[in-house]
Amino acid sequence: MKEKDWKRQSPTLVLRGRGAALHFPQAKEVQAARVVERKLEPHLVTVGIDLNVKNLAVVTVRRDEQILETVFIRDHGLDQARYRHLKKIAKKQWQTGKPIKGECSNQDLWRHVRRANEDAAHKVACQIAAICANYPGCILLFERLRKVKPKGGSKSRRMNRRQANQLRGKIRQYAGVKAYARCCVVTVEINPHGTSQYCSRCGAKGKRFFFQSGKRVFVKWGTCSGARSVIMKRMPTTTRR
Repeated sequence: MKEKDWKRQSPTLVLRGRGAALHFPQAKEVQAARVVERKLEPHLVTVGIDLNVKNLAVVTVRRDEQILETVFIRDHGLDQARYRHLKKIAKKQWQTGKPIKGECSNQDLWRHVRRANEDAAHKVACQIAAICANYPGCILLFERLRKVKPKGGSKSRRMNRRQANQLRGKIRQYAGVKAYARCCVVTVEINPHGTSQYCSRCGAKGKRFFFQSGKRVFVKWGTCSGARSVIMKRMPTTTRR
C-alpha cells in the first residue's frame, strides 16, 4: 500500500527454504541538516537513549538543561522467556555431547529466539521514532557500546547476555533508520565514559550505588535528587545514519 511521499519501486521475488514472497519496496528522499549545523541552534532538543535489559530503553528528552519528557520502555518478560529457551538449548547441547562440524542443533528454538529479538527491536525502534517526531529538529543520541562481552555465569546466562547485547545493537540500528525516514532526525553515538557518575539534571558527580551488608543500594545525588541518565556532556561531529 503506497504511503505519503513514498515512491513504489520494482517488485522483488524473495526465495526462502520452503516458500517464496513478493516484496514491493518503497523509496523516499529525505533531507536533514548536519550535526554540526544543528549544534549551533540555541535551543537544541536532544533525545538520549539508555539501553538496558529489563527496561529495553529509557528515553530522556532534554532542552536547555531541562528534562522535557522521560519514557521507560520495558521488555514485558522478554529477557526471562529468552533465558528459558536458551537454558533448554544448553541442556540439549550438553546431552548430545560434542557437536558435529557443519551441523546446527535446536534450529526451531534458535529461530524463535531470533524472531522474538527482531520483533522487540522493531517495536522499541517505532516508539523511539514516534517520540522523535514530537520534537522536530532534535538529535537522537546513543551510547557507543560495541565491546560489551558476557562474563561469568552458566552457558545459558552467557548466551542470554550475548543475545541481549545483539538486541541493543538492533534497537540502535532500527531506531536510527526509522527516525531518519520519519522525521529527518540524525543519530549520534557518544562516549559512555562517566555517564553513570554524573547527574542527569544538574551534572554533579557522585556514586551510582554502593554495597551495604552484601546488598547493592542505589543512591541519589544530594544537590537535586536526580537519577542516572544519558548526560550529553560532549557531542561529536561524526554522524551515523
